[in-house]
Amino acid sequence: MLAISNFITKDFVWGQTDCTMFIAEHLDSLLGTELVKEYRGQWDSLMSAVKYSRDNQVSVESILRNHCESIEWGYEQDGDVFITNDPEAPLLSRDSNGIVFGGRLFFMTTDGLCAAPLSSIPEPAGVYRCHR
Repeated sequence: MLAISNFITKDFVWGQTDCTMFIAEHLDSLLGTELVKEYRGQWDSLMSAVKYSRDNQVSVESILRNHCESIEWGYEQDGDVFITNDPEAPLLSRDSNGIVFGGRLFFMTTDGLCAAPLSSIPEPAGVYRCHR
């Protein structure tokens, strides 16, 4: 997965290498879209990301709904995208997303790219399969 290999050594930077840009790069490599070009640099903090999302009525989940198909949890495969929503998590990680690869979920955090076994991930808010 191109986005995973490109983000392995990158630090988290809002609007450059955050969780939205991680998924945008993944979709660009799969679908030939130009989401990275469209979104890069549009925000530089959590607050400006929330404002951009609200003002433009766009979110990672809305992008996925427009470009991918929703699939049932438990049938995910490499390349699928998880959307998580944990109301108990700290604000920064409450809504997150990741890419399935090799039985793990890869996701960006403020510490950089992380991976967790799929078996340790609670039921996601959505799973999306993106293909041409």
